[in-house]
Amino acid sequence: MAPTRATPAELADLQDTIRTIEGRFGGQPQRLKFIMGGIRELSRVAAGLREDQLRLLPGDDTDEFPRALVERLADHLPVAAADPLARARTRGLVAQREMLDVEGPPVTVGEVAAHLRISRQAVDKRRQAGKLLAVSLGTRSYLYPRWQLTEEGVLRGLEDVLRILAQHPPWAQLRFFVSGNHRLGGKRPLDMLRQGRVDKVLRAAKAFGEHGAA
Repeated sequence: MAPTRATPAELADLQDTIRTIEGRFGGQPQRLKFIMGGIRELSRVAAGLREDQLRLLPGDDTDEFPRALVERLADHLPVAAADPLARARTRGLVAQREMLDVEGPPVTVGEVAAHLRISRQAVDKRRQAGKLLAVSLGTRSYLYPRWQLTEEGVLRGLEDVLRILAQHPPWAQLRFFVSGNHRLGGKRPLDMLRQGRVDKVLRAAKAFGEHGAA
């Protein structure tokens, strides 16, 4: 049976991933070399697997496979033996990345600018003013959670909620939106905003961080 060719959507997704990698690490040759080496090695391994073996691996609809790879890497980092917190920090980065990837991979400032039809400088000003949510993974660039962008522009109620959460760091703000909230019956604030329940989310945001509230 002839092998199944990649669909145009799958190829486009691969191209988007490559552009994202280039945009984030183009100025960091050592990191880029590490990433590209990992991609080549995974390609080599994938080429040697049968189709039935590939089907046993988690696909792109789950984080189990990348999580296992990174945690395996954390176990073998030379610094892990000298620094007991190294593995914990690495696992924390995995958790952060998973949270950032909720609802799809994050977008860059250029992609936000194109979506909103404004300049990159205007996007930066909105971020600095607390009107858009963006986080940094240790680089000087920012990544924007994809879910805050809608066909109409920006998710309704987002700015109002961000205004209330301004005292919290961006990662905490992100956690608020994508985590179940007991004040919202266990629902995510993100989902409640999509339903137009802005007032309820605002009340939950005011309580966020009080006595360990989620």
